[in-house]
Amino acid sequence: MNDYRTIHLWEFPEDKIFVQLEDSYRKQLFGELLDKFGNTWQLSRALCLGYTTTKHMIDGVRYRNEDKLNEQVHCRLKLLKKIAWIHSELYGEKQCAIKSEIEKNVSSYHALSGTQITEPKLPIVARPELFRAIGHVIADGTWTPRSSARYINSSIELIERFKEDLNLVFGNVETNYINKGSHTPYLIFPTAIVHVLMDKYNVKFSGVNGFPNIMNRIPNRHKSYFLQALFDDEGFVHDSNIQICGLDRGLLEGVKRILYDDFHINTGDIAYYQDYHRTKQHGTISKVAYFHVLSEGIPRYASHIGFQHPKKKDRLNLLLAIRKRGMRNFLSHEEVKERVIAELKNGPKTAPELAVKLILTARNLRDHLYVLEKKNEIRRLGKRLGKGGPQLWSLNP
Repeated sequence: MNDYRTIHLWEFPEDKIFVQLEDSYRKQLFGELLDKFGNTWQLSRALCLGYTTTKHMIDGVRYRNEDKLNEQVHCRLKLLKKIAWIHSELYGEKQCAIKSEIEKNVSSYHALSGTQITEPKLPIVARPELFRAIGHVIADGTWTPRSSARYINSSIELIERFKEDLNLVFGNVETNYINKGSHTPYLIFPTAIVHVLMDKYNVKFSGVNGFPNIMNRIPNRHKSYFLQALFDDEGFVHDSNIQICGLDRGLLEGVKRILYDDFHINTGDIAYYQDYHRTKQHGTISKVAYFHVLSEGIPRYASHIGFQHPKKKDRLNLLLAIRKRGMRNFLSHEEVKERVIAELKNGPKTAPELAVKLILTARNLRDHLYVLEKKNEIRRLGKRLGKGGPQLWSLNP
């Protein structure tokens, strides 16, 4: 069974990853090969490559046009493995020794399409942040073999944390944040990362794929980071529970199991609702599975998993504050009125925003807001911009 804790260069999918070596080391490596073969023609025959291709690899660049504009050459990992084997045979050394030296001197790598990773951290260490990144790609990621990988989310905070996690785990990851038109913002990141994780951990990042088996082998801290990503992307904080939903029942069954087995967090049964905004096939309505973290499990959820999403984190803290306060010391209507008016003097706010300030559930607070509206003390301004924007309230002029 493979060790999940590290991912060496030589475990990457050899036909999908292209590697560039540090300039000085590349010259040293090919110089040692040429010393044995005598010339580039003989080396190209041993590598089963054309002379020009071999020359480009030795030089580290290829010229693309008559103006001599050059392009860096990345060597397919499968070929680099062959080079390591030939070098070890010629110099009577162990393959692990030359492979270790090559891994130390990788300057960048990329897949057939997409951006690249420069100054890579090799071997990759399976930190908790790696499994948080896996959770985000499963929940809100998308990719195809011939295009860049994307993490799609409207929360800039989650986008930035995802980017930080990738840099922490993989090295200098080239990304591109896109936010234009009516589409949800997304972050382009290297497709090579998807290939490496799929190959090492047998994780699928598209379609209905069930719960990744690797999650059964990792420590609880790593599991909590993975779960946090799923709840950040697919979770909702309601007045008395936390909900997570998705199209993949198998994934939710695995989440339920480790919540209970590893964190002793009680959850409700898996149920379904019809989502008229999602379709699996043209003309069909998606059947979305979901379950709730029950009210009594919220403190343990907050302690072991929590949220990075700022609004969901605020809502969770509100639920904890309400539980801590208990059923006593509820505010009277006059007290609610006084505090609502004080908050709205600073500008319009939504019911969830006011609820956090007053330590009330949004549902209970709305009862007070409707009374104040009937008395013409406050009014509705319409909904806040954005998908699913909540109702804004303001003082009557």
